[in-house]
Formats: sequence, structure tokens, C-alpha cells
Amino acid sequence: ALSGGAAAPLPPVDGNQFFENLPPQAAPSAAAPPPPPKDDGMGFFDDLDANGGVPKPPEPPPAPPAPEPIAEAPEAIAARRAAEFRAAAAAAAAAEPAEIMDASDALVQRALVVGDYRGAVDACVAAGRHADALVLASVGGAELWEETRAAHIAANAQKPYMRVAKAVVSDDLGALVASRSLAKWRETLAILCTYAPAEEWGTLAGVLAGRLAAAGDAHAATLCNVCAGDVDAAVGHWLGALPPGKVAPSALHSVLEKAVVLTRATGQTTSAGLAQLAVSYAETLASQGRMEDALSYLDMVPDGGEAVTTLRDRIVRGGAGRLASSSAAAPAAYQAPAAYQAPAAYQA
Repeated sequence: ALSGGAAAPLPPVDGNQFFENLPPQAAPSAAAPPPPPKDDGMGFFDDLDANGGVPKPPEPPPAPPAPEPIAEAPEAIAARRAAEFRAAAAAAAAAEPAEIMDASDALVQRALVVGDYRGAVDACVAAGRHADALVLASVGGAELWEETRAAHIAANAQKPYMRVAKAVVSDDLGALVASRSLAKWRETLAILCTYAPAEEWGTLAGVLAGRLAAAGDAHAATLCNVCAGDVDAAVGHWLGALPPGKVAPSALHSVLEKAVVLTRATGQTTSAGLAQLAVSYAETLASQGRMEDALSYLDMVPDGGEAVTTLRDRIVRGGAGRLASSSAAAPAAYQAPAAYQAPAAYQA
């Protein structure tokens, strides 16, 4: 009850005291597992309906937890890896085809293992395996290669093409030209065209022409002389093909034309055969009073020698006038002179 006197003051209020006086709260517990489904007695029949009338098999027991791996010792790791390597090597060896070697194979392989190329090549040659020998000799040095190549050529000398190969690789085309059958002279000439050096070409073709001429094949010999650029020999063959005795001037003129063409084609200025032929033809023209024409033919061989000089002087002293200017071409208008007697040097 309130008295008539003044009210007593209230004690001071601390705002935190209320919270400090609260009882401590317990830590939140883990969520409780859901309660198991309530079996109402109808589950068995539900499983039958779901499985087509067959009772549902019991649930398998949970798998046991996997054991924790145990650390492997380094020695055990090394031993295991070595065993695995040996097993893999044995499997690879079993998968490889078996090597079947005879005595020659064993000799070659033994020499190759130690780098004895000469021994390996000798073993191959002894066994008749020249192709293998050439392959091995190619890495054994130039000397071994040349010896092996010579042995291979000698072992196959009975093959016709090997004679050609031998002449080419040994740079001995002269022996081939001197010994090859004349029935194959065209092929021999083609071989010279393909392989003969420029400085030997004319000589080798001349040798072939000489063999053909000696065998009586003047036509083939002439072709070889033309290929060789031998104007003198070609002129001799052309004149030899003319009929003996009186020679028609037109035939002589034809030979002269061919001689001039061959001389110019080979880059020569003159030759002994062309000079003698030009002198003989110019004498025929001069004897018919055709001095200017005669001098024109002499001008084709300015270095024809004493015979050309002598005939030119005779024509000039005979009143032909000034010498015609030097020219390689015959007169444009050709008139056949009278019948011509070929020089004795050109008689067949």
C-alpha cells in the first residue's frame, strides 16, 4: 500500500543482465533419422503386385568398407616393376617370328655385329648373294664398293647387257666398240651417243666405221663417219660409191655439196678430202671456160693447200680477171659440165 510519504526510488536496471541470466542453450543435435516406414501389413502384397506375383528378393547385405591401402616398401616396388618388365620382354620375344638362318646368314650377321663390312661382303659373294654384297659394300668405302661391283660384273658376264654395263662403269667404251657384233652397229653407235665423252666421240665412231668398212658395209661406215664428223673418210666413201671410169658431173657435184655441208656442220673450214674434191671439180669447170665458177669453188677451201693455190694461179694467169670474193656458197645457176673423169685416188 502506498503511504502518504514519498515513493522509494527503483533500483537501477542493467539491460544485459536479462540475457546473462538466460540458461545456456544446448548445441543443436544432428538431424534425427527419418522414422522407418510404418508397416501396415500390406507391403508383402504390394511387392507381389509390383513383381508380377513373385515375392521380392531380400535386400543384399551392404558391402563391407574397402580396406585402407597399405604403403608399399620401395624394395617391393622395384621388385614388382622388374617382374613386370621381364614378363613383358618374354611376351614380346614370344610374339616375334623365329629367326631361321643358315650358315651363310650367320657369317654375315656375325661380321655385321662387329662392323666387319669386308667380311660380310665376302660371305655374301661366297654365297652368291651379289645384291646383298653391293648393299653392304656401299657403306664400306669406295675401294670395297669397286671391288664388289667388279666381282658382280664378272659373275654375270654371260648376260649381254652386262658387257655394256662393264664398259660404261669402267670407262672402257673402246673395248666395247672393238669387240661388239657388227650386226648391232646401230645400237653400238647409240651407246656412243649416250656415254662417250665429247673428246672421244669422233675417235670411237671412226673405229666403228673402220670395222664396218672392213666388213664391206660401206653405207653403215659412211653414216658412222658422218656422225664422227670425219669429212675425209665420208668423201672417200661417197666417191667410192660412184661408178668407175667416167663420172657424171652432176654426181660429182652432189658429192661436193654433201662434203661442204658436212664441213660446215662440224665447224671446220676445210679438209683434205674437200680440197681435193673442189680442185677436181674446179678443173672441170675451167676446162670448159667457166673460170669465175671455178674460182668460186676454190674459194670454198681457202686453206686447201698447194693444189688449190696452183690451180687458182693458173686460172688467174689464164685471164679470169680478179679473183672472186671468198664465198662458201656454190654459184646460184649451176650448169652441168661435160663428163668428168674421177681422180685416180678416188677410183673404187
